[in-house]
Amino acid sequence: MCAYGSGTGRLHLRDAHVTDRLQAVGLDILTIDLLGEAERWHDLGTAAYRFDVPLLTRRLLQVLGWLAARRETRALPVGLIGAGTCDAAALVAASRSPYVRAVVSLGGRPDLAGEALLRVSAPTLFIAGEHDEDLIELSQRASAELSCERRLVILPGDTHLSENQAN
Repeated sequence: MCAYGSGTGRLHLRDAHVTDRLQAVGLDILTIDLLGEAERWHDLGTAAYRFDVPLLTRRLLQVLGWLAARRETRALPVGLIGAGTCDAAALVAASRSPYVRAVVSLGGRPDLAGEALLRVSAPTLFIAGEHDEDLIELSQRASAELSCERRLVILPGDTHLSENQAN
């Protein structure tokens, strides 16, 4: 499941490439925006909703509950891909749900998961662009807090803040 909180992450070419690769190997992908249209644009200057990790986590856990309640999906292993601040929500959700089998943090803010990092048991992959030194450092710090299997992949020539947006 790919989770976004700003409404634009799902349009980023790198994020689309990751989901395309996962689908190519036979995985089903559910892409969700954890914020509604009004929330995405509300108080854009302070990004009040986009940085509300408890809100994003609650909504992500609701989706996980919905998947677990459905006969068609309850037995399927679930991985979470979070971009931006939603990677923190994915990590917090993984720390609370045994249903989550893997987490991918796509150039986001895993540091915002706080102490929940200590409780994540799902293997975790951090992906950052080589020009995103701050995000690489945040991913390295978050990775050091995890006791589960983890890995950091740095994409050559890429930056999270690039203009590589799909139309």
